[in-house]
Amino acid sequence: MRSIFVSYRRDDAEGEAGRLFDDLVAQFGEDSVFMDVAAIEVGRDFRKAIDDSVATCGVLLAIIGRDWIDAKNASGQRRLDDPSDFVRLETASALKRDIPVVPVLVHGAKMPSADQLPDGLKELAYRNGVEVTHARWNSDIQLLFKALRPLVGESKAEPAPQPAAKIKPLVPVESKAPAFTAETSPTPTKKPMGIILAVVAAVLVVGAIGGYMMFASGKGQEEQRAAAEQKALADNVAADRPAAQAPSTCINGTWHEGSFDWDFNVSGSSLFIKRTDECIAGKFEAYGDEWRGELRGECVGGIRKDVVLTPNADCSQVRSNQGWQYKR
Repeated sequence: MRSIFVSYRRDDAEGEAGRLFDDLVAQFGEDSVFMDVAAIEVGRDFRKAIDDSVATCGVLLAIIGRDWIDAKNASGQRRLDDPSDFVRLETASALKRDIPVVPVLVHGAKMPSADQLPDGLKELAYRNGVEVTHARWNSDIQLLFKALRPLVGESKAEPAPQPAAKIKPLVPVESKAPAFTAETSPTPTKKPMGIILAVVAAVLVVGAIGGYMMFASGKGQEEQRAAAEQKALADNVAADRPAAQAPSTCINGTWHEGSFDWDFNVSGSSLFIKRTDECIAGKFEAYGDEWRGELRGECVGGIRKDVVLTPNADCSQVRSNQGWQYKR
């Protein structure tokens, strides 16, 4: 299976890139998704290192947010105009090799036009892209997966079936018992004592079988009765125990934490949160009256795992085990 290269700007769409990376790994496997050019050796030309990494992929996903085109560096220069910009190098390398490049539009971004792009990237304006939204994330991602499968191969290949064991033909075995002819075989004579012993043995066998069946029947009835009593006891205990309260969708909406605003969105049993300055984003799963998950972004140093969010009874406040407190 050929790999999927994910190209993105950290200050433009890092949260969406991390979330998309997790979904791609779940669908195609960890070895088939490449997101960052990591550990470039000291003294090596990073342009060649990026070019070598892109050369092995089957498709490049260019994640484009609202600031992708006009993002500027510390000196105020537009990053796309810098020949050494990582995003420009990654995308141009794929276009130069005629590797499929799929623009993935997030945050309501629009496709860039050719006159907005430098030489080497102008072809990107003519590549068919997909839009991935927060509200329709799951359905949008499924459409993206469908488009990627022909480009990278099958997802998570099934193990090859084992060949059926060959059954050796039966070989007739020659009997070693001596044969008797009609003339020489003696005709056995049944003696009265032998008949009596056979009848006694048959009676004992029948009696043993009957006794065993009666014992097994009685034991089975006892086990059934014990199981019924245990079930009734468990039902009574369950009836007395209060049901676990699932997190409410009242957590949806905008929350305030310090001087920052956050967007909370519940989808099924999952909660997606994002700081409005897009410096942090996270995904959580429901556990009783809590949400457990992780946060990603520069403001948390990359990834912060084992985060727990607990809303209060009237959903007017959400506490975090990291010390944060969200209020309406």
